[in-house]
Amino acid sequence: MEKKKFIILNSINFKTLKKYNLYLNLIFKQLNLNINYIFLPAKTNKITLLKSPHVKKKNKESFKIIHSKVVLSFKMNNENFKNLIIFLLINKPKSIKIKSRI
Repeated sequence: MEKKKFIILNSINFKTLKKYNLYLNLIFKQLNLNINYIFLPAKTNKITLLKSPHVKKKNKESFKIIHSKVVLSFKMNNENFKNLIIFLLINKPKSIKIKSRI
């Protein structure tokens, strides 16, 4: 029985996420799967640190971290889905995190 499955890709580096999506698109075309890509809005974290720990509180340095997410949805049976997740975990870049929902 085929149910709708979701794979959530999360990364700090948007370029690697986009390139990995192109790679996945080629794989899913070979497997004849219809995939829906949903790019979620990016979340930003702003961090402010003091430059010097002693005297000057006015000297601050700020950093911005942007988290990008993509949701892939498709229909597949459970056995093939497990094999697909194992294949994706083996071939993924280090900066991308993968979550799956059945």
